[in-house]
Amino acid sequence: MRLTGTEIMPTLNRFGAEKAFKLFKEAGFEGCDFDHLSQNYFYRNGPEAFRKETRETVEAARKEGLVIYQCHGPWQHPTMDYTEAQRAERFEKMSLCLEVCRDNQIPVMVIHPLMPYSDGHDGDYEEFKKINYEFFSRLTEKAIACGVKIAFENMPFNHLTMSSPQETLAFVKKINSDHFGFCLDTGHAHCLHFDVVQAVKDAGDKLIALHVHDNDGALCNDAHLIPYRGTIDWEGFKTALKESPATCALSLETSVRDTCPEDIFFNYLKSLSMIAHYLGE
Repeated sequence: MRLTGTEIMPTLNRFGAEKAFKLFKEAGFEGCDFDHLSQNYFYRNGPEAFRKETRETVEAARKEGLVIYQCHGPWQHPTMDYTEAQRAERFEKMSLCLEVCRDNQIPVMVIHPLMPYSDGHDGDYEEFKKINYEFFSRLTEKAIACGVKIAFENMPFNHLTMSSPQETLAFVKKINSDHFGFCLDTGHAHCLHFDVVQAVKDAGDKLIALHVHDNDGALCNDAHLIPYRGTIDWEGFKTALKESPATCALSLETSVRDTCPEDIFFNYLKSLSMIAHYLGE
């Protein structure tokens, strides 16, 4: 049985750490994705405040016996990767996040590619790849020093070549490090009409993280629906994952919205846990 978990930010924001992690545990999840580390406001008060807040949140999760199997590294949208100065700022924040992962025994940091010409187009694609290769080669050295793995995620942008699982995986193989692997985002792949089942098969042991959610397959409709609400072949996904050498957690990237009445919130969360356990069998 594969470890199961989900993103925490919406529930954390609504209930606070202590109650949120109790709810995750009672719903049946074994772990969680610290997706909230992707938010830039955690970095605005300086490194020490960021370290302190993360440490306190980690302690609250582990108090409930939850495994923190991955986090989402820093990113922002619209993208701000256009200049060398902006990319240097991204490197500083990603490096800090790796250090925080090291200090809190979080083994994997999921991250997006740099988008130096915006998320709307490749620009000069050879230059695009060169910028990313140089950046992530250096960041991988930092990851090795920290004992943390970077999981490189496929995107939902239809005019960005790196969005495809195939291009993302090819880039991972080019970096060629045990500390740089692939995060398959099922919804991103599906809304660009890529085969999610084949993506699992192609990734093999390079698959070190998952973002699992659904959509209706309409172009760029990255809806982050609960599995079985959209049109992904979940039975095929389940079979491919079971046959995969990858050992990563079955991590949902969908959540109970804060508009859900509190008296039915827990049942919704428990349903998410049941689906995660089913897909991770």
